[in-house]
Amino acid sequence: MKKVMVFSFLIWCHCGYRVSIKYSEKDDLTYFFQNDKFSIAFLYSFSNLTQLGFEPRFFTKVFKFLAGKEKEIELIAPMGIWSDGNIIVVTDISYKKAVIYDLKKGDYKEISEINGKPLLSPVGVSVCNRNIYLTDSAINKIFAISLNNLKYIKEIDIKKPTGVACYHGTICVSETDAHRIVCFKENGMTEIGKRGELPGEFNYPTYLAFDRKGYLFVVDALNFRVQVFDETFSFVRLFGEQGDAPGFIASPKGIGIDSKGHIFLSDAIMDIVQIFDEYGNFIGFIGGTGTDEGRFYFPTGLFIDLKDIVYVADTYNSRVQVFKIKMDVP
Repeated sequence: MKKVMVFSFLIWCHCGYRVSIKYSEKDDLTYFFQNDKFSIAFLYSFSNLTQLGFEPRFFTKVFKFLAGKEKEIELIAPMGIWSDGNIIVVTDISYKKAVIYDLKKGDYKEISEINGKPLLSPVGVSVCNRNIYLTDSAINKIFAISLNNLKYIKEIDIKKPTGVACYHGTICVSETDAHRIVCFKENGMTEIGKRGELPGEFNYPTYLAFDRKGYLFVVDALNFRVQVFDETFSFVRLFGEQGDAPGFIASPKGIGIDSKGHIFLSDAIMDIVQIFDEYGNFIGFIGGTGTDEGRFYFPTGLFIDLKDIVYVADTYNSRVQVFKIKMDVP
């Protein structure tokens, strides 16, 4: 009995993966914004487990050898992303799956269906209170599942949902074809906006993000602007003007806000991530068209974690790129 227990313990110790992400901040891939006293440095990018630093432990190698070559997860068209530094969740519309990478435990999971419904076009993803909220724009659903065991919790019908964001239990999702934002709290549901060009109105809203104060930022895609709402969902301000040069907005996608209130906005036509101050004044940008590290080809989803790490879904390059913001740079 003791031998079986020891053997089981050894298998448990040597199964799974070690995770060791290899990166170094490169001077030629560090962007300095001296007027605002911060910098942004490229850290790493990944399309598969190997690039993310997953190395199989001994028994995992043995099992893989005995079972034959296993096809490795390879991102094709990542669209949505969320991370807390230990876990990274990515949606992929071509792969038709969401992938959960647990960097701390050395584990990963794939989600290809929820409650018996195959995913067809998973776009937005967010995590709140250990629950994953995932939108599928093809089947008009937002799903909630447990991050711990992927157990189904609930689903809600939403007309072509895209972006989703959460803050302290409040879940907001863009109902893109209905030109509005729907927010869910414990005490009920709130609808924001209708189709139009006035403040508080939308023309195909897509990605969303909350800042550290609970303000909601909405990418109002075909009005070529970003709108901001306070914690009561009252309109605060907007910024943006259509154009195809940095400082303007051509094809806005993912959005995130760092700890100092800087607004990061990916643009899929210009292949850049633009940075604005909290009032919408243009500061600068990172990227440009290309396949090299630090460059983008149709960037979409974007997320900034609590440590000011920026994750960008570099969609047509089939990868996620990761950057670090450093504050108070002299």
